[in-house]
Amino acid sequence: FTLRAQLTQGGVDLSEKKLDFGDCYVTESIGRKLTLTNTSNLPQRFGFVNLPKSLDVQPMDGFGVLLGGETRDVEVIFKPESSVAYDLSLVLKTSVAGESLIPIKGQGIEPPLVLSQSVLELVPGADGDVIT
Repeated sequence: FTLRAQLTQGGVDLSEKKLDFGDCYVTESIGRKLTLTNTSNLPQRFGFVNLPKSLDVQPMDGFGVLLGGETRDVEVIFKPESSVAYDLSLVLKTSVAGESLIPIKGQGIEPPLVLSQSVLELVPGADGDVIT
């Protein structure tokens, strides 16, 4: 009878240690790619948990399984609700490696033009005319 064992570390490497989305209009969203790599030989379940309303992770709502040595891209989406500075944390939990915090920064800004109606009626005018 022979017992054989192989030790493996239990980690998930992230392509980015922090994400900065910069300025984003409150009527839009911005996505950034984040690459997860399972450095273990064991499969690991992962999930982005306790997401604030202004963050989303896709595909599969930020949940999945990484096989040993597998790499997967997810998209972190920033969608500000108001025109304020955002300083958030993205929480990644895995079944083997525990919990990782990814700092997130972004600035919500108001759009420069807001239309109150979906149809605009304009007076006709020739090139160079001034219409008041």
